[in-house]
Amino acid sequence: MANKTDAGNGSKAICRVSNVLRSPSPDPRRSSRNQASEHHATMNKIDSSNLASAPRGYSHMVDTQRISEIRMCGDVEFLPTPMIERRTDFEALACFPDLQPFATSAGGDLWCWSTSLSGDQPRIFYVEYWGSSRPYAPSFETFLYRTCLEDASGRWLNDEDELREKIRTISAILRELDQPELASDMEDTSNLAYHDTGTDEHKRLGIISWGMLSVEQCRERIATYLGTEYLDEYEGNV
Repeated sequence: MANKTDAGNGSKAICRVSNVLRSPSPDPRRSSRNQASEHHATMNKIDSSNLASAPRGYSHMVDTQRISEIRMCGDVEFLPTPMIERRTDFEALACFPDLQPFATSAGGDLWCWSTSLSGDQPRIFYVEYWGSSRPYAPSFETFLYRTCLEDASGRWLNDEDELREKIRTISAILRELDQPELASDMEDTSNLAYHDTGTDEHKRLGIISWGMLSVEQCRERIATYLGTEYLDEYEGNV
């Protein structure tokens, strides 16, 4: 039995559910073109069933087939269309009827847009597989930007050239989405020196963190471009 909570009020919410379903990864055997066309074919169905439009940036990536062709930063994989349609398969969302999943992590956590519009664009929430939700970004564009920040801080192990390429790819998409300031910041970040970004605590624990930005530099950017309300939810151990 789930305890109902409200994820749309900007605070962290916890939903206790049993037998939580982890999200399988997209099927690599299916062609990118087929996945993109299927995404596009179900956009109206997703919108009407949730009484809200998908984020404009997400729709753009579907229309241009970028949704299934690019390598995302961090641990992000966009969900294939069949899983987006079967929202009820995700038991972690039982308490959050206003959240529509669109991406998953390797561990089964979800990124969702809110169908309860409080502004011009739906906010993005992060839902852990066991039923805890927290606000992640105020828009789809800042969601893309934040995934770059986390990658650039060394949260995930990356080859240097691969990391720079991924960040530049997202930077180009942000420019397409009319976000020149975010795009320029990521372009500048991709050209910074690749170095040990770990904190003293990381080093004490033997955690390896290589990237371009320190945790503090990431926090400064989150405060500037996403808002200080997202700092409390930002994991410092990136």
